[in-house]
This record gives sequence, C-alpha cells and structure tokens, in this order.
Amino acid sequence: MSKGQHLALESVATFGLTLIAAVGVVQMFGQVNDGVVTSTEETQAEVVGDVVRSTVIQMESSSEQERGYHQLELPEKIGGKDYTVALKQGKVLVFTDNNEFSQNFNLGSTDKVQEGSAQGGSVRIFKNSEGYTLRSGR
Repeated sequence: MSKGQHLALESVATFGLTLIAAVGVVQMFGQVNDGVVTSTEETQAEVVGDVVRSTVIQMESSSEQERGYHQLELPEKIGGKDYTVALKQGKVLVFTDNNEFSQNFNLGSTDKVQEGSAQGGSVRIFKNSEGYTLRSGR
C-alpha cells in the first residue's frame, strides 16, 4: 500500500469515526432534552393542579358563600404544549397531548359534585348547591 493510499484510508476512517461520534452526541442531547421537557411539563401540571385544588378547597371551607365563582389565570401552555384542566370525581386532571396528570383532593364529608373542563388560560370555578363546575373564563 502506497503512502497516498494509506493517507486516504486514514482520512476516511477518521471521518467515519467523527461522524459516528457526532451522531451519538446528537442522540444523547435529544434524550436529555426530552427528559427536561417531560420534567418541566410534569412540574407545571402539578402547579396547575395545586392551584385548582386549593381554590376548590378554599371555596368549600368558606361558609359565607353558598354560591359564587373564582376566576383563575392559569398558564396558557405547560411544557410548551396546549393542555386541558378538568374536575372529575374528586380529582383535578391535567391533560396534554400524550400525558394525564391527576391530583386527588378531599372535601371532607361532603358529596359535592365536581365537573367540567377548560383549556389553559383564564378559567372559572363555580360553586352552587350541587357542587363545583370548572369552565373557561373567557
């Protein structure tokens, strides 16, 4: 093998190894990025659920009002995605494209009905004699 052929073979091998390393780095970055986005989405969904849950509990413990509503300004998106927040059977549910996050809450000995859903952003939680309803506040 001549010196020129040896240099050409070495260059091709070096290029191939560099390409393999670059693809590996890109894949690793993609996995780390997906993990961060998922973690951010989960954290933000928990915050939205906490706000809704604490508002319902606060409304229940407020004996001065039989009826009324609270307006909440929730984030428009969580984890960069549209979402829906819902009240159903003693739970606050937050839905994104691929995920569902839920939080239970206890209203004590009451059997109040909780229902309704809305997209992220401005929402209202209504209280009446039957229970609580969550609707869009727009």
